Amino acid sequence: MEFINREEELKLIKSNLGEGGLIIVYGRRRIGKTELLKQIKSSNIYYLVKEQSLGKSLDELNNKFIKKFNDLSLLDNPLDEFRKIFKYLADKRVVLILDEFPLLLKYEGVLGHLQEFLDAKPKTAVILCGSYISAMEKIKDYSSPIYGRRMFSLKLQAIKFKYLKEFFPKLKKEELAKIYGVLGGVPEYLLKYSGNFDKFIKENFFKKDTYLYEDAELLLRYELRDLSVYNSILKSISSGATTLNEIAQKSFVEKNIIVQYIDTLIGLDIIKKEFPYLAGKGDRLKERGALYFIRDNYFNFYYNFVYPYKEDINLGYADRVFKYFKRDFSSYMGFIFEEEAREFLADKFKMNFGRQWGKYKVNEDGKIVNKAYEIDLLSYDEDKKEIIAFEVKWNDNI
Repeated sequence: MEFINREEELKLIKSNLGEGGLIIVYGRRRIGKTELLKQIKSSNIYYLVKEQSLGKSLDELNNKFIKKFNDLSLLDNPLDEFRKIFKYLADKRVVLILDEFPLLLKYEGVLGHLQEFLDAKPKTAVILCGSYISAMEKIKDYSSPIYGRRMFSLKLQAIKFKYLKEFFPKLKKEELAKIYGVLGGVPEYLLKYSGNFDKFIKENFFKKDTYLYEDAELLLRYELRDLSVYNSILKSISSGATTLNEIAQKSFVEKNIIVQYIDTLIGLDIIKKEFPYLAGKGDRLKERGALYFIRDNYFNFYYNFVYPYKEDINLGYADRVFKYFKRDFSSYMGFIFEEEAREFLADKFKMNFGRQWGKYKVNEDGKIVNKAYEIDLLSYDEDKKEIIAFEVKWNDNI
């Protein structure tokens, strides 16, 4: 994978690579974690943890140490426990990178051995990397054996829209906006894009067994057990449900139950919860005005244009589904472009922007009635006491 726009993250990792340091790097699959870690040029040992026996993993690590340190004694006396692995490395100035570390957590005592290793103030720095977000966050939790140790944590996010031109320097802004609206800032997806936009959509989303057709639910299964409720929630939000009540009704899930599912999706960075921009900090009433949106563009596109038509796609009716896509894509891009504009304005004005919505009272024929309003993007300059507001509109020929 090509290394694009991760200089700031790389700088943060390198600045925290002191002796005995622990760095946790995590984020959704395909986001570019491994490629980022490959850029660490200092002496390192990279090991990708696999779904295999503990003995096999230890044997592979021994082989890496033999090669790295030219230590042939390990042929006769291999390190057969993780406690011994960490003890062996303690006096060596290297960086041990354990990619997909959560797969090791099924083996009893791994975190305890790591705690003992860190407490001994070793010369070795350790980087734990993983795509299983909930498991990686538990490692940092107060209940974890390594909680409180010197640690730097980095959750890798999607690449911002403004850097898309580094992937596609010859493409016009309109096509860049549409590509980002479909694939988001996920490097692995972006590197698969080529050719005509419509052709790419038809061949990669509207054919069963293709990578982008399958990956959304594959990623969910990686984190979650039963997708039935999650699929219903994501489909409901994609079809316009934004309040908790609307999502619960459209999903046919009780409101008091649905909150835990939504919180899980928020934790996975798939959806987000927004409040009106001008809602007071700590204001309990703002909870009533909260809205929910799909945050990840790839998931947003999937649940708008793929998931609802899976039956047609499986039956080979790609042309029919493509017509639905052409009919509705411009409307879909309205929300996406609003997000892209928010990023652009935040960079330009060095201010935070957000949506503002609510109700205001008007007198109609002697009666006071509430009228709804919505402002696409708004910011408040506290120094100048000024409000900056923008209306954002997508045009197919921007």
